[in-house]
Amino acid sequence: MIFSHINPILIVVPIIFSLINMLELTAVLSRYAGIQISQHMMGYSLQQAVYIFTRFLIVLLMPLLGYLTDIMIDSNSFINMASSSLFLSFLVGMFVFLVSPIIVKYYIRVINRYSMSGSFVGAMLSSIFKRSKKSNKVHILREYITALKDKEVLKITLVSSCIFGIYGSGIFVAFYFSLQLPEYRATISQMSGIINAFGAVLLTFIVEPLLAKRIDQNSDNAAQLVIGIFVGRLLGLLLVGQAILLGVRII
Repeated sequence: MIFSHINPILIVVPIIFSLINMLELTAVLSRYAGIQISQHMMGYSLQQAVYIFTRFLIVLLMPLLGYLTDIMIDSNSFINMASSSLFLSFLVGMFVFLVSPIIVKYYIRVINRYSMSGSFVGAMLSSIFKRSKKSNKVHILREYITALKDKEVLKITLVSSCIFGIYGSGIFVAFYFSLQLPEYRATISQMSGIINAFGAVLLTFIVEPLLAKRIDQNSDNAAQLVIGIFVGRLLGLLLVGQAILLGVRII
């Protein structure tokens, strides 16, 4: 009976949002896998393929948030849902990080099998059930901790945390303010795209060029920079995004 008075959408939204983040975090690991076996562009292609799939989930998420706005859900309930979404995404992301060696090995199998078969979907499906006899050793956490003394790794981690904090909370902030000004809710809700675009611009012009440069140069810290983006996203969900939501709540 505790949940009898809770709108089910307040539960569905955090689940969908955390699923989006889970998939996008695993996609980052495909980039790491590509670097490990010197198949940089294949790793990048896999990352973008997963990102495209998550866009379908985002399309599903937006009407749900719009519906909550239209029924004028309680503001506190909405911001609590937003905070829960970020925190659940962080927990899911931590799980992905813990099993990241398994995920990286999976993507390595996908890349190798695609190179032989030429079938992208077939490579992804067959790699789930068939493991390679020879498996690359993956020590992500150890590599990242060792690489923290590298200023570039630390920089990309901190910048990524800010970017993904904005990216993660932006959609909720826009719809929250549309609840505060219901007569302009259609206009304000559209601002979510602008806020996310701001995060995307920072990612495109600051993080990606640095990472691409180091990958092209075959730098020793290229793989660690990728993990820096991963860790930065976790910090963005746990700290930066939550700080933004707290600021909105206070306002």
